[in-house]
Amino acid sequence: MRIEGLELKNIGVFEDVKMEFPTCPDGQAEIHIFTGVNGSGKSTILKALACGFERHVELEEDIEQITNKFKKDEKTYISEDLNNFYHYFHLNGSKNDSAWVKTILSEGDFIGVQGFYLVGLLLSDENENVNKYRSTLNPKLEWTLYEYEFAVFSYSGYSQIDSNPPYLLETKNPLYQALKFLKEPDTSHSLDEWVKKSLYKRSYARDNNLGKKEVAYNDTIDRLENAISEIVGFDIRFALDHTLEHPIIKYNNQNLSFDVLPDGLKSLVSWLADLCIRLDKIKWVDDTPVFNRNLILFLDEIENHLHIKWQRRVLPIVQKLLPNAQIFVTTHSPFVVNSIDDAWVHRLQLNEATKTTTIAPPQRTSTGNSYITELMKTFEVYEEYGIPVSEKLQEFHQMKNHILEGKNGNTTAFLALAKDIASVSPSLNNDIQIQLRKLSKQTSKEFSIHD
Repeated sequence: MRIEGLELKNIGVFEDVKMEFPTCPDGQAEIHIFTGVNGSGKSTILKALACGFERHVELEEDIEQITNKFKKDEKTYISEDLNNFYHYFHLNGSKNDSAWVKTILSEGDFIGVQGFYLVGLLLSDENENVNKYRSTLNPKLEWTLYEYEFAVFSYSGYSQIDSNPPYLLETKNPLYQALKFLKEPDTSHSLDEWVKKSLYKRSYARDNNLGKKEVAYNDTIDRLENAISEIVGFDIRFALDHTLEHPIIKYNNQNLSFDVLPDGLKSLVSWLADLCIRLDKIKWVDDTPVFNRNLILFLDEIENHLHIKWQRRVLPIVQKLLPNAQIFVTTHSPFVVNSIDDAWVHRLQLNEATKTTTIAPPQRTSTGNSYITELMKTFEVYEEYGIPVSEKLQEFHQMKNHILEGKNGNTTAFLALAKDIASVSPSLNNDIQIQLRKLSKQTSKEFSIHD
């Protein structure tokens, strides 16, 4: 399963947009990165992609009468709408008004949702594999003989561990809420219980000389530990406390419960461990190992809470961990963008006047681009210094241009400003001195801040 394109009509800030998702080199996860200012629609795109995979929920009869043109087998279905996507539909009440999302799949089919008149989120049924997948997402489904060929997951960088969740939910289906970016606590998918069970299995297999079983039991949790360790730059290990009841994390000579982990580490463990827990519980065709499975992953601002060093490592490590995944990421970080080669950046451009967004053609990423290059090219941030210094530099260049154009300027004020800027730091002093020497050559006049 692979997503090849996306079409949006009257969805949030998108009036009529079509996107294509080019492939990446074989043998590595395919990554698409969405960038843009706040409000440009990055999260909307992820939610639009996710909503097409949501399960069917039957409409009430009175709404069916309004939307009878969408009936199938005398029933009309809507998305479960885990992420409240209906808020993004622009429906003004006109009977000719419509809004829709169409996700183009590798099989040549498409899935999506459509809003018409007063009703939104009507599901399309063009792909048999997706329909089968949707049917398995029912929270009441405790077990299934279905063997998966693909699975879809959504996560937010704001995710936080709830190691002992209240009994709000207790579902047996490991894919329930998988499409929700901020998942509600669920005791069935408790990180505490999964870590404890994994460690017990590993210990049992080791004590009973079950070599292959030990490797199998150890693989998922071991690779999770290694991935997190590579991202943070120090060794992370799961263990049990002295009571053998409560999982802890060992690092830097500390034994910490999940509740008191630093926010950055907590965020990483939260979504990566949740993904492992869910994958570990579902059956897969041909018994494909957990991390080699065909996944579609939506990650919303995964740099949240992460130090710059961690931002530079998170995507490369995830790409290595999940080589057969197709990953869609939103970010505000140039360190995330330039951390990886041969991904695709889709830059969203918001028109402030019309509050509509267009999308530039995708560009390949390169670790050869500096973060300064990404700031300018991808994020359109051209200021190298803080705002007060940037404003003074702008005034300096305006006054310099007036002198070059032969306009009357206050040379004393110009040199006073130059001296003020040069005093801020050695690098600025060097830049100002170079600018003044160039100006002196261009005008045949002496411009100096030396007394």
